[in-house]
Amino acid sequence: MSGREQAVYYFVATRIHEIFLEAATGLGLVVFSRMLSAGEPTEMLQRNIRISCWMFWSFMIGGVAVALLGPRLLVTLAGSEYESSAPLLQIMAFALAPSAAAKIIYPSIAGQGKPWFGTVAVVSAVVGNAALSYLLIGTLGARGAAFAFVTAQYLLIAIYIGVLRLRFGIPLRDFFLPRVSDARKLVMRMIQSISRTKIRKRL
Repeated sequence: MSGREQAVYYFVATRIHEIFLEAATGLGLVVFSRMLSAGEPTEMLQRNIRISCWMFWSFMIGGVAVALLGPRLLVTLAGSEYESSAPLLQIMAFALAPSAAAKIIYPSIAGQGKPWFGTVAVVSAVVGNAALSYLLIGTLGARGAAFAFVTAQYLLIAIYIGVLRLRFGIPLRDFFLPRVSDARKLVMRMIQSISRTKIRKRL
């Protein structure tokens, strides 16, 4: 709708966005999963929601950093010829938080034997993204598509929260308020890991 050049810039921005999301999600999931690995099977859903909460706020902070450093990061990763993609990456950076949380929430829903709840949410977000893109691209070009993408990610996480709230009675605070006890567990795990590493080096 906006021409080949705009499409290329948008594609580059989405690929860089995915690099940040996939690399950091893999690392964050391992850390927080190990932090909260203990517990009964019935606590798994609640635990995963708490993980998603930490992921959301961690990537929100990371998203702000990407938005501030977007131009420099993009030139470093993709080359100066794609510098025009920087404004799109800066917009998409604010989708990192809901995207990271969604990567934890969807398996949590599917793991409860309810995969179609997650599928409905994904399809709804895709349809919303397409519709909003169609409306915004005409006036804003590729930036309109970037705004639509971010909006769709928040729509997706909102649907997930609604499903879990209505179906499983998960309190809203578990989605948005990180627990201090979880942070303490993380610190203790990190200290233990560092201590074990030092002992191994001495041996």
